[in-house]
Amino acid sequence: MPNLVIFVEHRKANLVLRLMKKIYAAVFSLFCFTATAFSQAPLADDASCYYQYLKVFEARGAAEIPDGTHDDVVISIRKGTRTDCYSGKVIVEKKGIRTMYIKFSDGNYDLFEPIYKFKEDITVNNGKSKTQVTADDQLVDVFFPKFLRPKKKSYERAPLPSLDDL
Repeated sequence: MPNLVIFVEHRKANLVLRLMKKIYAAVFSLFCFTATAFSQAPLADDASCYYQYLKVFEARGAAEIPDGTHDDVVISIRKGTRTDCYSGKVIVEKKGIRTMYIKFSDGNYDLFEPIYKFKEDITVNNGKSKTQVTADDQLVDVFFPKFLRPKKKSYERAPLPSLDDL
């Protein structure tokens, strides 16, 4: 009789172990599915505001930026896969940006003074500032859209014929 009890207990333990393995497998599968389904893939390069501005400036070029205050700039701040672009104002002196301001939605400006890793002038070339790296690894760029060169002329494409025209 004791052998029968041991056999039954052993059989119950095996059933419990098999059930636990199935539960663990189901939970792990659910976790993997959820992680895959809800993970956010980084934006494609062309989707961020920084790359859209960069693409336009590289294609069209820009006039030289004169010294003075420019209140129609775009300040791009990137970190990892996140990119934010803000309207802003900058003061340019001797072909370099001296002061930056980010515009509030009510039209007021807030002084933007990040701490940069490298102490160098923020020069402007082709309507875009040199990328600056902050102490917390953000990448800061300034674009001057007002100084973009006009679009190049392109040929007009002929309309395609319809079946009724033939």
